[in-house]
Amino acid sequence: MMDYRKQKGITLIALVITIIVLLILAGVTISVIVGEEGILGRAIFAVKKTDIEAIKEKIQLVATGRLIDREEIDAEYLESNLPNHTVMGGDESNLLEIYRNDKSEHIFIVNTDTYEVIYKGEYVAEKPKLGVITPKGEGATDPVITADCGVIEIAWVDKNNNVISNPIAPKLMNMEKVTWDGTNETSTGDWYNYSQNRWANAKNSDGSYFVWIPRYAYKIIYFDTNENKDRYLADKTSTAGIVAYYTKDGKINAQQNKVIRKADEGIQSPVTKGYTDYIVHPAFLGTGTENIGGGFGKDNKGISGIWVAKYEMCREESSNSGVTWSIPQYPSGDYATTNAGSASYIRAVSKPGRYSWRQINVANMYENSYHYDRDKDSHLIKNSEWGAITYLAHSKYGINTAKIVSNSENYYTGGGEGEAYKININQSSTGNIYGVYDLGGGSYEYVAAFDKAHDGTRYSNVSDKSETGKHFASKEGSSTKYVTGYRSEDSANGKRSVSITGDGYIEVWKQGEIMWFGAICSSVNNSSTYNRPYYIRGRISE
Repeated sequence: MMDYRKQKGITLIALVITIIVLLILAGVTISVIVGEEGILGRAIFAVKKTDIEAIKEKIQLVATGRLIDREEIDAEYLESNLPNHTVMGGDESNLLEIYRNDKSEHIFIVNTDTYEVIYKGEYVAEKPKLGVITPKGEGATDPVITADCGVIEIAWVDKNNNVISNPIAPKLMNMEKVTWDGTNETSTGDWYNYSQNRWANAKNSDGSYFVWIPRYAYKIIYFDTNENKDRYLADKTSTAGIVAYYTKDGKINAQQNKVIRKADEGIQSPVTKGYTDYIVHPAFLGTGTENIGGGFGKDNKGISGIWVAKYEMCREESSNSGVTWSIPQYPSGDYATTNAGSASYIRAVSKPGRYSWRQINVANMYENSYHYDRDKDSHLIKNSEWGAITYLAHSKYGINTAKIVSNSENYYTGGGEGEAYKININQSSTGNIYGVYDLGGGSYEYVAAFDKAHDGTRYSNVSDKSETGKHFASKEGSSTKYVTGYRSEDSANGKRSVSITGDGYIEVWKQGEIMWFGAICSSVNNSSTYNRPYYIRGRISE
């Protein structure tokens, strides 16, 4: 086994920009069941057609007004000018889908290039291949699994937990769209298409890159062998070799139909028929769910998605009060390995071909991430948010069941100097240029998590505090939307037991500290052997 990480460092996704998109979302469930050929059926159709034309005309007026003003049209503008309507991303990045919140099933498309409005038809959610799994009790045994991994099924959901056909469109928040024409970066053209494994990318004002993780729900299916797993992936109908599921009820033994391990209290599931056993990922949940990794948003509905740093965090410094920023040199300078807090002369950035910022304690990581961009609520990534990235990565929308290749290139972000990331696409979460890099290899990835049963010495020592003398962790501390507190367990099984649903740990665990695909998670532990009051992510074993 080889561990490419030799030094601790600020997390790959040392910050996550949580986008609070104020969407008014509701279900779309009404359907017309009266025969269309009868008199009543024709009457209903006439009313329906008139209704469709009225809505279309209203949307077109809004779009045309934006065209006259020579301004771009986006989801935020449409929602602010179309009360009681929801806007989602379409099949292509220049298309936006609109539907009413009054239980109407009509879908309209707005082309953001031509400003044209088209009636698409009635909303029909994609149907799952397997029925809802409902366990009949607890106390099941954990089945024997020899497959390298299971299958993670993903369903896009809105803020009301309705299953939707496409992910909620990202909100740029004064960032710039980024896409690629081949390997040439551009801000025009087809921005994203999650069905084609092209995730939305954006660039902040400092040149840092971020990737959009839309709100979703998931269910995990476990197989006894790789052959049966591959058979299921081929057509999604084969149930041969399915030994367990992870659903809103927890991990279920498929043969015994009983729960092996219960899911955490407070999780939510979609309301759409056929998906009610899926788990809405806790990273997207709102107020009142801080203990399971949620907490962002204006209310308990949560958020529409998160922007995550595309690369491990590196450091830039300035000798001119933040006006002129330069790239620290390595190894001649110590900027890349300085344990420093946020200041006017220093900033964390997410850029390719740079040296990862290392030899920095977790308290300074937390403060640098928090102060990176307060307008966007930036913060050090939590376990739940790490899990949200990796589960999407290992679904059909990402690299799927392939293994992300470890970045072992001397701590360079993106796998090498300059534009090496364009070649090292097997280090990306999508297997192409549009994903998140550095999930494996580079430097250790600390997350905003701590052991609230620890004796406290690691929270009180000066060397473990930030440059401002603060620390986000404490003995018996509480979880907040920015940090998750865990209880300590000394045994191997105990360490796994403190993992929370969605963390990307207990649900994808194989043995020891090894997860699927060789990923390593060093968990909180209060023993004299480990004395590890924090979670460390992002290592890859070979």
